[in-house]
This record gives sequence, structure tokens and C-alpha cells, in this order.
Amino acid sequence: MSNKNISLDIKHVHHKAFISDQIELLETGCLWFPLDGYSIFSIKGSDKRTWLQGQITNNILGVDHQHKVDYCMCKSTGQIEAVGSLLLGENEDILIIPSSCEEYLHHTFNERVIMEDVTMHSTPYSVVSIIGQAANACIEHALNISIKNQGSFSNISKSFCVPNNKTGYPEYDLIIHEEDMMLFEPLLKTLPKGEIGTYYLTQVENHQPNFGIDIDHKTLPQELGKNFIDQHVSYQKGCYVGQEVIMRIHTRGHTNKTWVTITTGSQVKDESDILNTKGEKIGKINKSFYSPKFDYISSAMLKNDYAWEDTIVNCLSADTDEYIIGTVHIHPLKRGSVL
Repeated sequence: MSNKNISLDIKHVHHKAFISDQIELLETGCLWFPLDGYSIFSIKGSDKRTWLQGQITNNILGVDHQHKVDYCMCKSTGQIEAVGSLLLGENEDILIIPSSCEEYLHHTFNERVIMEDVTMHSTPYSVVSIIGQAANACIEHALNISIKNQGSFSNISKSFCVPNNKTGYPEYDLIIHEEDMMLFEPLLKTLPKGEIGTYYLTQVENHQPNFGIDIDHKTLPQELGKNFIDQHVSYQKGCYVGQEVIMRIHTRGHTNKTWVTITTGSQVKDESDILNTKGEKIGKINKSFYSPKFDYISSAMLKNDYAWEDTIVNCLSADTDEYIIGTVHIHPLKRGSVL
């Protein structure tokens, strides 16, 4: 074996040990993750809520203040342009969106605000996610505060603590105003920092697709499965951009492919083809992750005929360039269970 291969093997072993340590911390304590890939905007004005209702896939009319709503923004042809969250407030709504979608958001605002009383501004907020079994206790102990049921802090008026459910562990997104940052430093200095790969891994285990890895501007919401639809789309709300196509698919049609996860005994190649047992191409791997619980897990797009729980498929090994057996999953995996 060459020195190069030995070096790669050692690096791989160290990576697996690091991920295992991070998962153990999530199960016994918590980690903090800086979510640097998101931008945060303030939406104000007397028409803000009705204008936003016409742009996003989820319903926000009649929703209580300090409530988080996940959403998509779509093209008129139904494909997703952005995926994010809204924190609804009395005088201001906080819109969280992937930074890669900023240009689209500005274009949407400039093109679609005509007579409405709506303003949009970038904000001095940053996002940090605290994840793990002890997340709630760690936040309250370090900051000497209590977290209200609706997600705001009891004694920090400009920042918010929003419960989330992307990873399957107890999870809170801290929306921190720059004026409050010093108040949060004791918490962030006390907790170990999570690696972004661990964050993505836990999302995939929990059957949550990621914008930029699993979702692009050609993806339809229904291609991402029932869990995603339940969280991001309302079929009962009124008109919004892309609704006609999305409702037509819901009531009379179907997509040709579905986002799934696939577990394997070893790592598979990112962006490689998936074959059925006859050797026919039926999908594509997006990204593969080492998982201490499930060996390896990959996110993938698969033809609908094969997007069923426990379907057996063939995936290209990253180690041998040979195809290995994989098992399809369409639900969150149960951590601690044996597949």
C-alpha cells in the first residue's frame, strides 16, 4: 500500500472518530453550530403579512406572533427558488433564507411589491443552532434565563430562541441581535462547536433535505416527500406564486422522482448513478455521509417506482468503484434501532 493510501486511511479513521464523538455529545449534551450560510431580513408594513402570504407555500394568516413557519418560494412553474423560515412578530416578521437566495429575494421584492405597504431590510442578526439532548438546560443555565413556549427569551428583548426539528434531536435556533451578542458569549464559549458535516448528517438521518445539496432550482416541492410537504406547504391556503402547478400535481398528477435516503455498509460516491437489480439507472446519489448509527447514509433522488421503504438498490462504492447493496428509506431513521 502506498504512503498516500495509508495517509488517506488514517484521515478517514480520524474523521469517523470525530463524527462519532460529535454524535455522542448530541446524545449526552449538546453542540452549537454557526449557521453562516443564511441571511436574515426584516419585513415591515401594514400589508406585510398579506403580501408574504402571496409569495410562500405555507399559510401564515391567523398564525400567532412569535411562531415559526417554514416555507418555500417557487417559480410560476412550481420549482423551488428558496427554502427558509419566517419568525412572525407583531410589528416585524423575521425572514430567514439561504444566502445563495438573496438575489432572488431582492428581485421578488422589487418586482412584486406594487402598491402594498411593505418594506424589507437586512438585519443585524446572526443565527446559531444549539442541538442535543441537553440543549434547553444548557441555554437556560448559561444565560440564566427561561425560554418561553413560543420561543422568545424572557428577559432579552431583541433576540429570539426558536425551536426547530430538522435534526431529530432537541434543537433551538438562536436569532441573535448584534447588541445582544455579548450576552450569548458565555454559552458559546462553554459548549463545544459542531462541525457543519455533523449538522447535515443529522438532517439526512431525520429525512430532511438540504437546500444546495438536495434542492436546487429544478426541484418541485412534491419531489421531496410527505415529511417536507407537511412542514413547508399548505394545500388549504389561497393563491401564491407556483400554486397552480403544485395543486395540479397534488390533486391530479404526480412527480417522476422522489428524494430518499439510502443506507449502505460503506461509503458511496457523491453524484453517482443508482442502479436497480437489473443494472438499469434509476436515480442519483446527492451526498454520502458516515453515520455512527447506520454505517453510511446518502441523500438521493430516485424514480418513484423504487422510492419505497426497504427497497434494495445498487450504489457505486467510493472505495472500490464496484456497486454495493443499499436500502432505501422514506421516513426518518430511528436512532438506536438496528436496520
